[in-house]
Amino acid sequence: LVNLISINKITQRTRKFSIIGMVREKDEYEKSLTLEDKTGEIKVFLEDELLLSKIVEDEIVGAICSKKEDSFFVEKIIFPDIPLKKEIAKSKEEVKCLFISDLHLEKEFKREYLENLYNFLERNRLDLIFVLGGISPRTKDVKDFFSSLPKTQKIFIKGKNDANPDIDVLKLEEFAFLEAKNVNFLLLHGKLVEKYLKIFDNPVNTLLELLRKRHLNPTFDVRLCSSDETLLIDPVPDIIACGHFHTPGYTNYKGTTILSTGSFLTQPIYWIINLKNREILKLDLREKL
Repeated sequence: LVNLISINKITQRTRKFSIIGMVREKDEYEKSLTLEDKTGEIKVFLEDELLLSKIVEDEIVGAICSKKEDSFFVEKIIFPDIPLKKEIAKSKEEVKCLFISDLHLEKEFKREYLENLYNFLERNRLDLIFVLGGISPRTKDVKDFFSSLPKTQKIFIKGKNDANPDIDVLKLEEFAFLEAKNVNFLLLHGKLVEKYLKIFDNPVNTLLELLRKRHLNPTFDVRLCSSDETLLIDPVPDIIACGHFHTPGYTNYKGTTILSTGSFLTQPIYWIINLKNREILKLDLREKL
Protein backbone atom coordinates (compact mmCIF):
# COMPACT_ATOMS: atom_id res chain seq x y z
CA LEU A 1 0.00 0.00 0.00
CA VAL A 2 1.68 3.20 -1.19
CA ASN A 3 1.39 6.37 0.87
CA LEU A 4 -0.92 4.82 3.47
CA ILE A 5 -2.81 7.56 5.31
CA SER A 6 -5.92 7.97 7.44
CA ILE A 7 -8.99 9.43 5.76
CA ASN A 8 -8.87 12.72 7.65
CA LYS A 9 -5.44 13.43 6.12
CA ILE A 10 -6.81 13.40 2.57
CA THR A 11 -7.14 16.86 1.02
CA GLN A 12 -7.86 18.25 -2.44
CA ARG A 13 -4.09 18.38 -2.94
CA THR A 14 -3.68 14.65 -2.28
CA ARG A 15 -2.92 12.90 -5.57
CA LYS A 16 -2.14 9.24 -4.87
CA PHE A 17 -2.70 7.46 -1.58
CA SER A 18 -3.78 4.25 0.10
CA ILE A 19 -6.37 3.78 2.83
CA ILE A 20 -7.68 0.90 4.89
CA GLY A 21 -11.33 1.20 5.74
CA MET A 22 -14.71 -0.41 6.18
CA VAL A 23 -17.15 -0.37 3.28
CA ARG A 24 -20.01 1.64 4.74
CA GLU A 25 -21.94 1.86 1.48
CA LYS A 26 -21.74 0.47 -2.05
CA ASP A 27 -23.56 2.12 -4.97
CA GLU A 28 -23.43 -0.09 -8.06
CA TYR A 29 -25.34 2.46 -10.15
CA GLU A 30 -22.75 5.21 -9.75
CA LYS A 31 -19.93 2.67 -9.24
CA SER A 32 -18.82 4.06 -5.92
CA LEU A 33 -17.82 3.00 -2.43
CA THR A 34 -18.05 4.98 0.77
CA LEU A 35 -15.14 3.93 2.96
CA GLU A 36 -14.69 4.89 6.58
CA ASP A 37 -12.06 4.57 9.28
CA LYS A 38 -11.84 5.99 12.80
CA THR A 39 -11.05 9.45 11.43
CA GLY A 40 -13.73 9.96 8.79
CA GLU A 41 -15.24 8.77 5.54
CA ILE A 42 -14.64 9.23 1.83
CA LYS A 43 -16.42 8.39 -1.41
CA VAL A 44 -14.28 6.73 -4.05
CA PHE A 45 -15.22 5.50 -7.53
CA LEU A 46 -14.46 2.01 -8.82
CA GLU A 47 -14.88 1.54 -12.56
CA ASP A 48 -14.18 -2.22 -12.54
CA GLU A 49 -17.74 -3.58 -12.33
CA LEU A 50 -16.66 -7.18 -11.74
CA LEU A 51 -14.45 -6.19 -8.82
CA LEU A 52 -17.18 -3.90 -7.45
CA SER A 53 -19.65 -6.79 -7.50
CA LYS A 54 -17.34 -8.83 -5.26
CA ILE A 55 -17.21 -6.18 -2.55
CA VAL A 56 -19.83 -6.34 0.21
CA GLU A 57 -20.87 -3.72 2.74
CA ASP A 58 -19.18 -3.73 6.16
CA GLU A 59 -16.09 -5.62 5.04
CA ILE A 60 -12.57 -4.24 5.52
CA VAL A 61 -10.50 -3.50 2.42
CA GLY A 62 -7.37 -1.69 1.42
CA ALA A 63 -7.70 0.73 -1.49
CA ILE A 64 -5.01 2.34 -3.62
CA CYS A 65 -6.53 5.55 -4.96
CA SER A 66 -5.66 8.49 -7.16
CA LYS A 67 -7.30 11.82 -7.87
CA LYS A 68 -8.86 12.61 -11.25
CA GLU A 69 -10.28 16.08 -11.55
CA ASP A 70 -12.34 16.54 -8.38
CA SER A 71 -12.96 12.87 -7.56
CA PHE A 72 -10.98 9.96 -6.15
CA PHE A 73 -10.78 6.71 -8.10
CA VAL A 74 -9.73 3.28 -6.91
CA GLU A 75 -6.83 1.75 -8.83
CA LYS A 76 -6.62 -1.44 -6.79
CA ILE A 77 -8.55 -3.17 -4.00
CA ILE A 78 -6.67 -5.34 -1.53
CA PHE A 79 -8.59 -7.87 0.55
CA PRO A 80 -7.22 -9.20 3.87
CA ASP A 81 -6.63 -12.57 2.13
CA ILE A 82 -4.41 -15.40 3.32
CA PRO A 83 -0.66 -15.82 2.86
CA LEU A 84 0.75 -18.26 0.33
CA LYS A 85 1.80 -21.27 2.35
CA LYS A 86 5.37 -22.46 1.87
CA GLU A 87 4.45 -25.93 3.07
CA ILE A 88 1.12 -27.71 2.71
CA ALA A 89 -0.13 -29.02 6.07
CA LYS A 90 -0.19 -32.81 6.12
CA SER A 91 -0.43 -35.63 8.63
CA LYS A 92 2.57 -37.84 9.33
CA GLU A 93 0.60 -41.03 8.86
CA GLU A 94 -2.13 -41.93 6.40
CA VAL A 95 -5.44 -40.45 7.55
CA LYS A 96 -8.43 -40.74 5.25
CA CYS A 97 -11.34 -38.33 5.79
CA LEU A 98 -14.80 -38.58 4.27
CA PHE A 99 -16.94 -35.46 3.82
CA ILE A 100 -20.64 -36.15 3.36
CA SER A 101 -23.91 -34.26 3.80
CA ASP A 102 -27.49 -33.69 2.71
CA LEU A 103 -28.83 -37.21 2.59
CA HIS A 104 -32.30 -35.85 3.46
CA LEU A 105 -33.49 -39.25 4.57
CA GLU A 106 -36.98 -37.91 5.26
CA LYS A 107 -37.52 -37.30 1.54
CA GLU A 108 -37.73 -39.51 -1.53
CA PHE A 109 -34.34 -40.52 -2.89
CA LYS A 110 -32.78 -43.49 -4.63
CA ARG A 111 -32.15 -46.13 -1.95
CA GLU A 112 -29.21 -47.44 -3.91
CA TYR A 113 -27.26 -44.32 -2.93
CA LEU A 114 -27.47 -45.28 0.73
CA GLU A 115 -26.70 -48.92 -0.04
CA ASN A 116 -23.69 -47.92 -2.11
CA LEU A 117 -22.47 -45.71 0.73
CA TYR A 118 -22.72 -48.51 3.31
CA ASN A 119 -21.04 -50.96 0.92
CA PHE A 120 -18.18 -48.56 0.37
CA LEU A 121 -17.72 -47.96 4.09
CA GLU A 122 -17.74 -51.69 4.75
CA ARG A 123 -14.96 -52.33 2.26
CA ASN A 124 -12.76 -49.25 2.84
CA ARG A 125 -11.04 -47.98 5.95
CA LEU A 126 -11.72 -44.39 6.94
CA ASP A 127 -10.22 -42.57 9.92
CA LEU A 128 -12.51 -39.53 10.12
CA ILE A 129 -16.06 -39.02 8.88
CA PHE A 130 -17.31 -35.44 8.70
CA VAL A 131 -21.10 -35.27 8.36
CA LEU A 132 -21.94 -31.71 7.29
CA GLY A 133 -25.63 -31.65 8.15
CA GLY A 134 -28.82 -32.16 6.20
CA ILE A 135 -29.41 -35.72 7.43
CA SER A 136 -33.03 -35.59 8.60
CA PRO A 137 -35.37 -33.80 11.03
CA ARG A 138 -36.51 -37.24 12.22
CA THR A 139 -34.69 -38.60 15.25
CA LYS A 140 -34.88 -42.23 14.10
CA ASP A 141 -33.30 -41.38 10.74
CA VAL A 142 -30.32 -39.68 12.36
CA LYS A 143 -29.86 -42.46 14.94
CA ASP A 144 -30.09 -45.21 12.32
CA PHE A 145 -27.67 -43.44 10.00
CA PHE A 146 -24.93 -42.93 12.58
CA SER A 147 -25.38 -46.44 13.99
CA SER A 148 -24.76 -47.79 10.47
CA LEU A 149 -21.44 -45.97 10.12
CA PRO A 150 -18.19 -47.74 11.01
CA LYS A 151 -16.74 -47.37 14.49
CA THR A 152 -14.37 -44.56 13.65
CA GLN A 153 -14.28 -40.92 14.74
CA LYS A 154 -17.32 -39.04 13.49
CA ILE A 155 -18.07 -35.31 13.62
CA PHE A 156 -21.59 -34.02 12.97
CA ILE A 157 -22.06 -30.39 11.93
CA LYS A 158 -25.80 -30.06 12.46
CA GLY A 159 -27.97 -28.28 9.97
CA LYS A 160 -30.80 -26.07 11.18
CA ASN A 161 -33.43 -28.78 10.55
CA ASP A 162 -31.48 -31.82 11.73
CA ALA A 163 -32.81 -33.83 14.66
CA ASN A 164 -30.65 -33.83 17.77
CA PRO A 165 -30.74 -37.34 19.22
CA ASP A 166 -28.52 -38.57 22.03
CA ILE A 167 -25.77 -40.31 20.06
CA ASP A 168 -22.09 -40.93 20.76
CA VAL A 169 -20.87 -38.44 18.17
CA LEU A 170 -19.20 -35.04 18.44
CA LYS A 171 -22.04 -32.67 17.50
CA LEU A 172 -21.49 -29.01 16.59
CA GLU A 173 -23.90 -26.32 15.40
CA GLU A 174 -23.68 -24.85 11.88
CA PHE A 175 -19.88 -24.39 11.70
CA ALA A 176 -16.70 -25.24 13.56
CA PHE A 177 -12.94 -24.73 13.49
CA LEU A 178 -11.13 -27.96 14.34
CA GLU A 179 -7.59 -29.28 14.31
CA ALA A 180 -6.81 -32.93 13.61
CA LYS A 181 -3.53 -34.63 12.72
CA ASN A 182 -1.69 -31.32 12.20
CA VAL A 183 -4.37 -30.05 9.79
CA ASN A 184 -6.78 -27.15 10.48
CA PHE A 185 -10.38 -27.60 9.33
CA LEU A 186 -13.23 -25.15 8.86
CA LEU A 187 -16.43 -27.19 8.63
CA LEU A 188 -19.83 -25.70 7.75
CA HIS A 189 -23.31 -26.90 7.09
CA GLY A 190 -23.67 -23.83 4.87
CA LYS A 191 -26.82 -21.95 5.85
CA LEU A 192 -24.69 -19.19 7.37
CA VAL A 193 -23.11 -18.24 4.03
CA GLU A 194 -26.19 -18.83 1.86
CA LYS A 195 -26.84 -15.15 1.14
CA TYR A 196 -23.39 -14.76 -0.46
CA LEU A 197 -24.15 -17.44 -3.04
CA LYS A 198 -26.19 -14.85 -4.96
CA ILE A 199 -23.05 -12.74 -5.32
CA PHE A 200 -20.43 -15.40 -6.02
CA ASP A 201 -22.45 -17.88 -8.14
CA ASN A 202 -21.40 -21.26 -6.72
CA PRO A 203 -20.52 -22.68 -3.29
CA VAL A 204 -16.80 -23.22 -3.88
CA ASN A 205 -16.30 -19.71 -5.24
CA THR A 206 -18.40 -18.28 -2.41
CA LEU A 207 -16.17 -19.96 0.19
CA LEU A 208 -13.05 -18.82 -1.65
CA GLU A 209 -14.17 -15.18 -1.69
CA LEU A 210 -15.14 -15.29 1.99
CA LEU A 211 -11.74 -16.79 2.74
CA ARG A 212 -10.13 -13.82 0.97
CA LYS A 213 -12.26 -11.53 3.14
CA ARG A 214 -11.25 -13.60 6.22
CA HIS A 215 -14.83 -13.58 7.51
CA LEU A 216 -17.78 -15.96 7.21
CA ASN A 217 -20.33 -13.13 7.34
CA PRO A 218 -18.63 -9.79 6.60
CA THR A 219 -21.90 -7.88 6.18
CA PHE A 220 -23.04 -6.96 9.68
CA ASP A 221 -25.98 -9.00 10.97
CA VAL A 222 -27.48 -7.81 14.25
CA ARG A 223 -28.73 -11.35 14.93
CA LEU A 224 -25.13 -12.55 15.07
CA CYS A 225 -23.45 -9.53 16.62
CA SER A 226 -22.82 -11.20 19.97
CA SER A 227 -20.75 -13.91 18.27
CA ASP A 228 -19.32 -11.85 15.42
CA GLU A 229 -15.69 -12.43 16.40
CA THR A 230 -16.14 -16.18 16.10
CA LEU A 231 -16.96 -15.66 12.41
CA LEU A 232 -13.47 -14.40 11.65
CA ILE A 233 -11.59 -16.95 9.57
CA ASP A 234 -8.63 -17.30 11.88
CA PRO A 235 -6.49 -19.34 12.00
CA VAL A 236 -6.20 -19.93 8.27
CA PRO A 237 -7.82 -23.32 7.56
CA ASP A 238 -6.02 -25.98 5.55
CA ILE A 239 -9.35 -27.52 4.52
CA ILE A 240 -12.76 -25.85 4.22
CA ALA A 241 -15.69 -28.20 3.73
CA CYS A 242 -19.33 -27.19 3.29
CA GLY A 243 -22.67 -28.92 2.74
CA HIS A 244 -26.18 -27.52 2.23
CA PHE A 245 -25.91 -26.38 -1.39
CA HIS A 246 -26.19 -29.82 -3.06
CA THR A 247 -23.49 -28.77 -5.55
CA PRO A 248 -20.30 -30.85 -5.43
CA GLY A 249 -16.99 -29.27 -6.33
CA TYR A 250 -13.56 -28.35 -5.02
CA THR A 251 -10.57 -26.11 -5.62
CA ASN A 252 -7.21 -25.32 -4.04
CA TYR A 253 -6.21 -21.78 -3.12
CA LYS A 254 -2.83 -20.87 -1.66
CA GLY A 255 -2.53 -24.23 0.07
CA THR A 256 -6.13 -24.34 1.31
CA THR A 257 -8.47 -26.99 -0.09
CA ILE A 258 -12.07 -25.79 -0.48
CA LEU A 259 -14.81 -28.32 -1.15
CA SER A 260 -18.59 -28.51 -1.40
CA THR A 261 -20.51 -31.76 -1.07
CA GLY A 262 -23.43 -33.09 -3.11
CA SER A 263 -26.78 -34.50 -2.04
CA PHE A 264 -28.94 -37.59 -2.37
CA LEU A 265 -31.52 -35.26 -3.97
CA THR A 266 -29.24 -34.01 -6.76
CA GLN A 267 -25.76 -35.38 -7.32
CA PRO A 268 -24.63 -37.83 -4.58
CA ILE A 269 -20.98 -36.90 -5.01
CA TYR A 270 -18.79 -36.64 -1.93
CA TRP A 271 -15.08 -36.29 -1.19
CA ILE A 272 -12.32 -38.23 0.52
CA ILE A 273 -9.03 -36.55 1.44
CA ASN A 274 -5.91 -38.39 2.51
CA LEU A 275 -4.25 -36.03 4.98
CA LYS A 276 -0.85 -37.60 4.42
CA ASN A 277 -0.59 -36.35 0.84
CA ARG A 278 -3.74 -34.13 0.61
CA GLU A 279 -4.96 -36.17 -2.36
CA ILE A 280 -8.67 -35.67 -3.11
CA LEU A 281 -10.77 -38.64 -4.24
CA LYS A 282 -14.32 -38.45 -5.58
CA LEU A 283 -16.97 -40.76 -4.13
CA ASP A 284 -19.88 -40.96 -6.58
CA LEU A 285 -22.71 -42.96 -5.05
CA ARG A 286 -24.48 -43.35 -8.38
CA GLU A 287 -21.87 -46.01 -9.11
CA LYS A 288 -21.82 -49.42 -7.48
CA LEU A 289 -18.80 -49.58 -5.18
